[in-house]
Amino acid sequence: MANGFDLKIPAGRYKISGNWSLGAALGAAALRDCKGVTIHGDGPDTVIFSQALDGKGADVIQINSAKNLRIRHLALESVVVDFTGAGSNGISITNGFDNILIEDIFCKNLPYVDKTTYLDGGKAITVQSDVASTLNHGVLRVESLYALGCVYGFNVDATLDKWLGGTMSPSIIADVFADSCYSGIAISGFAVTPPFPDSSSCNVKIKATCKDCQTAITIVRFYGLSADVTILNTKTIANKRLNPDGGPWSTADNVVYGIYATSPINSLINVKGFIGECDYKITLGSVLDIKGDNNQILFDIGGTSLVSDIDPIIAGGNLLSNSMIEVSNATAASIPNDFYTPSYNNVLIYGTSNITSKSLVLRDFLGFSESDGVTCNYKLKRGDFSLAAQQTLGGTPTLRIFEYQNNAGTAVTAILNNGSLSTSALNTAATVATIKAVMVIYDLSGAIVGYVPVYTSYAT
Repeated sequence: MANGFDLKIPAGRYKISGNWSLGAALGAAALRDCKGVTIHGDGPDTVIFSQALDGKGADVIQINSAKNLRIRHLALESVVVDFTGAGSNGISITNGFDNILIEDIFCKNLPYVDKTTYLDGGKAITVQSDVASTLNHGVLRVESLYALGCVYGFNVDATLDKWLGGTMSPSIIADVFADSCYSGIAISGFAVTPPFPDSSSCNVKIKATCKDCQTAITIVRFYGLSADVTILNTKTIANKRLNPDGGPWSTADNVVYGIYATSPINSLINVKGFIGECDYKITLGSVLDIKGDNNQILFDIGGTSLVSDIDPIIAGGNLLSNSMIEVSNATAASIPNDFYTPSYNNVLIYGTSNITSKSLVLRDFLGFSESDGVTCNYKLKRGDFSLAAQQTLGGTPTLRIFEYQNNAGTAVTAILNNGSLSTSALNTAATVATIKAVMVIYDLSGAIVGYVPVYTSYAT
């Protein structure tokens, strides 16, 4: 590393008695410059596995406070016999990084320890930021990561105070295939002391395919995530709850989700595909300490939910605000009413025919098509200092331009093509009583034409 030489590791199995540390020591004052070194193997045939002397977990590759490093074409495994300690991650990136490229990495059945409230280890690639770390979190690229039977395929745990409130400039892009994992993607933030600027972003972009995972993607309290996730399914719901050893992934959590997202902020989230059987396709809302806000979210998830298609999570009176949420017909029968609460100010699009928004501004017109779905003969548009209704069917005087309908959908009043008023509210009158008031009638130039009397009563 000191001389900047690349390292080629031929096909074979290579044991590490602990973890392979490629960065700086803990507590380093600066990122270690790895000088563009590339460590590369022969793909899945080059297997590096950690087996600590004490039998406990050890991350296979540990990148702590490092920059200018490339790792390519390796398979990572680990052996743990004593599960009283920690589990093993494939690659751990901790306490700062910059200009790191990780490409064509294969992680299989990484061992983990169930700590009841969380699962320790088992992550294919994890980015972790210590609360005390002040080193820059810069550019990280992960290309073609394949994770099979891991706790998380790709994981980011961000110290938001440092990532958003300091001088760090994170930029993370990852392309992941997660197969039979506890959660294919897991993105979270902690150490929150908002408010952060409205445009705050951790700049994390994920493209993932998640197959047969207990949860495809988990998001908790995170700013600036762009996630494009495709869900694939070949397993029963019971089998998606099982780890590679045949036991439950977690003693505290056996719920199968498509997406579990609480307090996403300034994020673009697109989840699509077929999940088969699950408990919830979507769990979406906020955590207590910060509300989800300003997102664009699209769900198109086929399959069957045994509990609910969409589960709203309301914490401290917060659900999700100022967000555009689009849900396909295949995903759910409807969007839950909680999301329509006016104070949340969400734009909701259900299927192809239902849009709910606090306000809508059009530059030209709002048109209504005929049965062919194309021809538009009726428009609402801006007139001369007014809202105008126009029909373009023809010039027949009695064609209706605008009509009012009752609760049964029957026309009761209409404005005709020649400007006349047509109404069903007509009663026969033989005599009338005294005039109580008059209604002024103007022409289109604004000049008074005359007055229509209003009578106190009439007789037939």
